[in-house]
Amino acid sequence: MILQAGTWFGKGSWREISDSIGIKFDAIIEIKEAEQGIDLKLKVDPAAGEPLEYQVWIVENEAGLYSISVIGPSINVEGTAKLESLPHLAMFYGEDLDQITVTVFEAREVYGARGFLKRQADIFTFELALRSEREVVQSDNIITFRAT
Repeated sequence: MILQAGTWFGKGSWREISDSIGIKFDAIIEIKEAEQGIDLKLKVDPAAGEPLEYQVWIVENEAGLYSISVIGPSINVEGTAKLESLPHLAMFYGEDLDQITVTVFEAREVYGARGFLKRQADIFTFELALRSEREVVQSDNIITFRAT
């Protein structure tokens, strides 16, 4: 997986495909490696509206693919992903007929994510640019720089 354990900061937008202007958001992704998988927490802070938090659990399965669960405000989906090569690709389905596709890829100076969410008759598109948090150690002090 190209997004290594640690904290990632992002800026993105989402919009209904019939709209020409999207809703901008900031995101923080915290990735931790666990004994049997990867624990990912996603915090989304839209320019308009309340912040949203999602819990993501990623586990490699017996077929060499990855099983992923996503739980959050009005979203509860399960899916399958290919994470061993670029671009990463995932597909999710939920009980409420939610369908999500997302790809993660390398772009110049950032990592990108782009995808679609289908909820009943509505289709949304989203994109996100991500940078990792960097730490520099000097003497006994730790200085954290957020990539811009």
